Amino acid sequence: MRRIDLNLLYTLRELLKEPNTTRVGEKLGLTQSAVSASLNRLRWAFQDELLVRSGRAMAPTKRAEKLLGPVDEILSLIEQLVEEVRVEPER
Repeated sequence: MRRIDLNLLYTLRELLKEPNTTRVGEKLGLTQSAVSASLNRLRWAFQDELLVRSGRAMAPTKRAEKLLGPVDEILSLIEQLVEEVRVEPER
């Protein structure tokens, strides 16, 4: 298994919802170049282009389309785990 930074999954989720590195950067508080660098790391990790140029826009590959559901579910589960830990006053 390749190691992957979980923060990259947040970037991937946003890129799959809106394949625009500038707007995703603004949403996540990152620069466009940081989002592009994250996309390159994601491409390496998944061994897929994930997003390809389609005219002036970017379009997800078939593999990327299949990733959105699982990535969204994984991140939701992680967010729930963190929330459960936060609401316990003794911790």
